[in-house]
Amino acid sequence: MTLREEWDRCKGWIEAALEYGSFGYDIDAVWDEIANPHSNTLLWPGKKSAVVTQLWVFPRARALNYWLAGGDLHELTVEMRPHIEAFAKDIGCDTVDR
Repeated sequence: MTLREEWDRCKGWIEAALEYGSFGYDIDAVWDEIANPHSNTLLWPGKKSAVVTQLWVFPRARALNYWLAGGDLHELTVEMRPHIEAFAKDIGCDTVDR
C-alpha cells in the first residue's frame, strides 16, 4: 500500500483522536504534515489502529512524541509501541513522550 492508501484506511482513527486535542489541526492539516517530506511527522499504520509521531530535535536532546493515536488499545500498546520505541532508540532519541 502507498502512504496515501494507508492514510485513507487509517485516518478515521486519527480524526477521532483530534477530538481530544487538535492543537489547531484538522485532519487535512495532519495529512499535510505526514505527506511533507521535510516534516518529522510519521504515520504508523496498524491493522486496527494508527499512531502519528513527531520527531522533536532540541539543542541537547532528541525526542519522539506520540502526537495522535487511535483505534484498538491492545494493538497500540502491546503490538505497536515496542516497534515505535525501538525506532526512536535507533534514530538516537533520548526520550519518547507519550
